[in-house]
Amino acid sequence: MPYSTDTRDPVRDFLDSVRTARVEYNRLSEKIRCLEAQCMSVTATLSATPGGGGGGDAEKMWAALADESARLYPLLKAAMEQEQRVENFIDRIPNDSHRLMLKLRYLDCLSWERVQELLSRSGVFYSDRHIYRLHGEALEAARRLWAQDNKEEKS
Repeated sequence: MPYSTDTRDPVRDFLDSVRTARVEYNRLSEKIRCLEAQCMSVTATLSATPGGGGGGDAEKMWAALADESARLYPLLKAAMEQEQRVENFIDRIPNDSHRLMLKLRYLDCLSWERVQELLSRSGVFYSDRHIYRLHGEALEAARRLWAQDNKEEKS
């Protein structure tokens, strides 16, 4: 039975969550890098100043970095764990081609063109239509696994 496109697909939402997690991870990492750069800049400026005046500013900046890092690291960890959950789920799909298709599309976040290009470089030549069909089959396999997992959780 084909899956209805009228309703939300929890499997696709789950697989797509990698993109969101990765964007969040990159955003938070960049925020920490910017704070570190600011701290290093203040420290370098103070070190070059005769007498090292204004050390309190550097200490405040480093304290702010430590506070913000303590707040952000759990969010970074959560983003990484979500990606790992998706990868573990995909790894449990029995068919190699289905696993590969889902990993390229969802874990590697590749466009259809890039998936096709990567496969063709490996000697696997699929038409656009075949790529989409294989992806559909992979999603159906993922939905079966998802349903099985949810059935076991309810028992």
